[in-house]
Amino acid sequence: MLSTKQYLTGSAIFLTLALSACPKQGAALLPGKETHINTRLAGAQEEAAVILTANKGLLVWTHSDGSLQQPEKNGIYGQSLNAKGVPEGPNFLISETQKGYFSNPAVAMNTSGEYVVVWTAVTQSQTQSDKSWDIYARLYNSDGKPRGEAFVVNRPTQISQESPDVGMDQEGNFTVVWSAYGDGDGAGVYAQRYDSSAFKQGEAFEVNTQTKGNQTEPSLSMTPAGDAVVVWECQMPTGDREEICGQRYGAKGERAGAEFQLNVYTQDSQSDPTVAINAAGDFTVAWSSEGQTRGIDIYAQKYTPAGDALAPPFLVNTFTDSNQLTPDIAMDDAGHFTVVWASFRQGSYYSHLYGQRFDAQGQPIAKEFMINDEEKGFSHAGPAIAMNPSGEYIVAWDSDHQPGQRQNPNRADIYAKVYTTAK
Repeated sequence: MLSTKQYLTGSAIFLTLALSACPKQGAALLPGKETHINTRLAGAQEEAAVILTANKGLLVWTHSDGSLQQPEKNGIYGQSLNAKGVPEGPNFLISETQKGYFSNPAVAMNTSGEYVVVWTAVTQSQTQSDKSWDIYARLYNSDGKPRGEAFVVNRPTQISQESPDVGMDQEGNFTVVWSAYGDGDGAGVYAQRYDSSAFKQGEAFEVNTQTKGNQTEPSLSMTPAGDAVVVWECQMPTGDREEICGQRYGAKGERAGAEFQLNVYTQDSQSDPTVAINAAGDFTVAWSSEGQTRGIDIYAQKYTPAGDALAPPFLVNTFTDSNQLTPDIAMDDAGHFTVVWASFRQGSYYSHLYGQRFDAQGQPIAKEFMINDEEKGFSHAGPAIAMNPSGEYIVAWDSDHQPGQRQNPNRADIYAKVYTTAK
């Protein structure tokens, strides 16, 4: 998968890396130790996004000092990873020429190691009358050197642009998606295509066909050849509840088929969609669904490259006595996929992170498993996952407290943890 997106809450971020040469179905995962990633200790490190390819990876996050009075201390940071997800070199500042407030980073990388990072920001350079959020992007060479400064993706506007995601093909061409108000009677989902030198390929265009109500929270995944799928929260003309919609695209940015609705259950709201696609074009979508059991649960659905659903949506989580939220998903080239999510009051009062592996037919591999260390921290939330073509995967999340630290809402740290399959 060549893009990543997650929805994070809480205070501190952790990273889990699950590694195997080509995981056998049902193979056990052996956890390693959590490793401290961020070197800057003041303030909150949160909203992680992570990517892993066959050759290298990257973790990015938002840093905030917890004060609105010192925007110069905020920014988007990164940490390079090797092919096994081990950190290489120091943390580095991505938004190095900007001062302001930052949110929602996302990253995409091709197998050559070129990558692009996107985020939302309100900068000090904006006038007092124009304090809206814009979408920024910065392109990097495979050696980690930036190709110029960050640039604005969206057209100049006083309407805030939100929730960006990005995908990159093997040649380095990339597409950014985001949501913004101004579409019909609510928000719409928009996209902008770029070539490998960050030159625009045409103008920004609207992804959603249905314009009634709000279309928000887009998630994008792209194949090495450039085919892509975008999914988002949508409101249909027949009601005001959130549904899950999607649109497929060809490598030249052309629509592949019509906009489609994923969820079948429509009695309550659906939210937090996330999509993963492999090189063959098979894709799977996961989301949160309210009201089908005793609370909110995670559902998923598999699709062929032609966009045909292989089966009805299926329940991902096993524990259903409370709420399961903020899923993310990743897929390897064989079609195996893993879904991760935050589970509330499963074994304790606080939230913990769980995952479930599936084979290419969508059948569970072993049981759902806890990701975070059970005895560490209070609440853990907002997991994000990325996977390389052979099935190695990385999970990132945030936590509001660690042993030995006083609980501090303005303090957060990033940790890493490696999983390997049993021999």
